Amino acid sequence: MGTPRDDARQAAEAKAGRLFAIVLAIATAIGLFVISPFIVVRTSGVWQSAVNRALADQRVLKTLGEPVEAGWSFSYDQRATETHIEIPLEGAAHDGTLIATGVETGGVWGFKELKVVSSSGTVIKLVE
Repeated sequence: MGTPRDDARQAAEAKAGRLFAIVLAIATAIGLFVISPFIVVRTSGVWQSAVNRALADQRVLKTLGEPVEAGWSFSYDQRATETHIEIPLEGAAHDGTLIATGVETGGVWGFKELKVVSSSGTVIKLVE
């Protein structure tokens, strides 16, 4: 059996351990809440297809300057069968924004709007 001082120290250590576990659980939950939408959208068919089509278009590569990469941040508005997304593109010569409106019909996504607007003002329509 320990001294009262030892008992108090052990109680304080146990309390600190519980507090750390609670803080860690809350931080993990907040992180998942914040990160999950980004992961879901970036791995979605609309995001992937839009970025792949833009980066494969020679007009986009020529206007923005190679290499062109999609930025990490983006904005999106998702509804039941329609998703609007704006993705920053970073090129060697210019930056731009990839603007896509994807529409789901019968489980298949297509684009109602897909274009790149460069910082120089050039608009490149990837679908008509």
